[in-house]
Amino acid sequence: MKRIILTLCILVAMVMTGDAGSFFKCKDRDGNILFTDSPPPGAVCEGMAGFSPSSDVPATRGDVPAPKTVDREPKTSEKSTPSVPSRDVPAPKAVDRVPKASERPAPVVEIYVTSWCPWSTKAKDYFTSRGISFSAYDIEKDPDAKRRKDEIDSRKGVPTVVINGTVVHGYNPEGYRRVLEGRR
Repeated sequence: MKRIILTLCILVAMVMTGDAGSFFKCKDRDGNILFTDSPPPGAVCEGMAGFSPSSDVPATRGDVPAPKTVDREPKTSEKSTPSVPSRDVPAPKAVDRVPKASERPAPVVEIYVTSWCPWSTKAKDYFTSRGISFSAYDIEKDPDAKRRKDEIDSRKGVPTVVINGTVVHGYNPEGYRRVLEGRR
């Protein structure tokens, strides 16, 4: 509690004395962005909203001063950047267009579950919430489903999800997403 009171007192003192005055966003000669309370020499700056030393109320967007330019000495060694890349730069490679979700065929999803497993429920909820149809097989009630699941995934445990022939073991939303996007 003492720290909170002390912090509030310091903040009030800063506002009253103007130490929390104007702030500037500046770009120096090398193009680096700086945030400071006073513009450094040779930088292009713009004021930012904050407390003005002459006022006790916070500045609003309309109170922000117009951008200021601090005098800058031109360097003789500066050269203009060419707008056309040099011949040494290779042209960007063509990228295969990724089909939109609406252009992809509907995935074939099978989920091997048990009725009591919360992770099986979460896996089913994952696909239901995204409008993806699936076939769920309870391996405790369907011996054929248990046999298929064991052929697909020798590990014990559920859920086992098969998306377009790719097996994802357990509840793994990131794995489901990658397979659905075709990135295995």
